[in-house]
Amino acid sequence: IMEGLNTAFADSFDFCKLFEPFKDIYVENESSNEDIVNTYKEADLSVFEEAISKYNGQHDEFEGIPRSADIGIVRLDSSELKKHLLPSPTTCLLALRELLPQLINATSVELLDEISNMQSVISSSPSNVSDFVFKKQFLTTVQEAMPGMKSRHERIDRLRDLMVEQKWP
Repeated sequence: IMEGLNTAFADSFDFCKLFEPFKDIYVENESSNEDIVNTYKEADLSVFEEAISKYNGQHDEFEGIPRSADIGIVRLDSSELKKHLLPSPTTCLLALRELLPQLINATSVELLDEISNMQSVISSSPSNVSDFVFKKQFLTTVQEAMPGMKSRHERIDRLRDLMVEQKWP
C-alpha cells in the first residue's frame, strides 16, 4: 500500500509540473502590468495587436485546464488554480483597454498644442522685415515637422481603429 501511495504521489508531483508554464505566464503577465504605460507608450500598432492576441490565447489556454485529473489513486483538483490564473490575461486585456484611450488622448493633446503654437505664428501678419524673415524660417520648420505630425495623427487613427475592431468603447 505504501509503495502504491508513494508512486501515486510521485506521479502526482510529476503531473503538477505540467502547470509550470501556466505559472510562468501568470508571473510574466503580472510584471508586464506593472509598467504598462512605458511598455506601450511608443509601441507600434502590431505590438498592441500581438499582445491582444496573446492575452486572448492565454485566456483560452487557461480555460482549457482540466478541472481535475486522476493520477492512480489520487485525484488532483485544479479548479482553484484555474480560478487564480483566469483573471491574469483578462486583467492584461483590461489594462490595454484602459491604456489605449489614454495614449490616444495624450498624443492628441500634444499634437493639438503643437499645431496651436504653430498656428499663432502662421496666422500672424509680419509688421517688419525681421518678422517676415522669422515667419519664412518658421514656415520651413513647420514643413519639416509635418511628416512627424502626420505620423502621430496616423498613430492616433490606428489606435482608435484598433479599439473599434476590438469593440472597446
